[in-house]
Amino acid sequence: DQGSGMLRIIAPIAVIVAALFMGGLWWMTQSDQNAGPFAQCQATQVAGDGNGIGGPFELVNAAGETVTDADVITEPTLIYFGYTFCPDVCPW
Repeated sequence: DQGSGMLRIIAPIAVIVAALFMGGLWWMTQSDQNAGPFAQCQATQVAGDGNGIGGPFELVNAAGETVTDADVITEPTLIYFGYTFCPDVCPW
């Protein structure tokens, strides 16, 4: 049967391609993480010793008014500081 003959050819090729793909993924994740101009930014640890996370804060809103944690946090809250526009400093 021609179908089973074709399967005997395609199946090993598919296994080899999948193995190469998985090997490539493994290699990419194992490469030197400390290389490149953004290595410090790509570290997997929080900057500092981790004891300074959380606690009271003061920020300035868009109207120039001071906003404290007591003004905005009334229940468990996650605050994210991320780039919204950064053509000169974004690493990607």
